[in-house]
Amino acid sequence: MKKRFAVIAMLALLAAAVLSGCSSGEKEAVKAAARAYAENSMSGNWEEVMKASTGEQLSVLNMLVETLDAASFKSEVRLVEVLDTRVDGNHAEATVHIVRDVKVEDYGTMTDDRQVRYHFYKVNGEWKVYRVEVVLKS
Repeated sequence: MKKRFAVIAMLALLAAAVLSGCSSGEKEAVKAAARAYAENSMSGNWEEVMKASTGEQLSVLNMLVETLDAASFKSEVRLVEVLDTRVDGNHAEATVHIVRDVKVEDYGTMTDDRQVRYHFYKVNGEWKVYRVEVVLKS
């Protein structure tokens, strides 16, 4: 009886270790996707942003990319820090702190400091952003 309990306990611990390893791997994948999305969108790399978007966010970008490309500003990203990630099956979200300097022609330079929450959906094994919301802007 004690041996059976010991075997069951060891199997339960092994299963928990495997599951937490998968979970942390997915969290790291979401974290990397969030960092790349933030850096690309803040730097105006719209081709990469479009590739990493789906659904609602892709629709919004299809309408705005030409306007954003035509805008006369340059952006220098100073900080991209992923504060929190959550994964639930094929859905995930990440909260990212972004600080950038934006130089607007004929206006000057301003600092944009914000927290953004990216909502992800897994599409063909890749995490893609389907919605973006500004959580905090200073």
